[in-house]
Amino acid sequence: MYYVLLIYPVYIIHMVFIYLGSWLFFQAEIQVVFQFVLLNIFTFAGSFIMYEFAIRRVKILRPLFGLRQIDNSFDVSATEQQHDKSRNRKVEIQTMET
Repeated sequence: MYYVLLIYPVYIIHMVFIYLGSWLFFQAEIQVVFQFVLLNIFTFAGSFIMYEFAIRRVKILRPLFGLRQIDNSFDVSATEQQHDKSRNRKVEIQTMET
């Protein structure tokens, strides 16, 4: 599920890193192969770091990149009840099969 959510934001933000990396690395007097490798590493790392530390965690940026708002009210008891219900269903199914 993590990768499904990051596809669209990384798709949007990678263009910025491609242009920035091209501007930085194509001015350098190095071989084209190394420029290509550096650009790919820079784009990959920059996009995922930007997603993880800015887009995913800053509430204002989430909707701009197609992500839902985070609900900070996490109810542990409701989660435990859902877990117990699913466990009971598995037990019922297993007893029906035997």
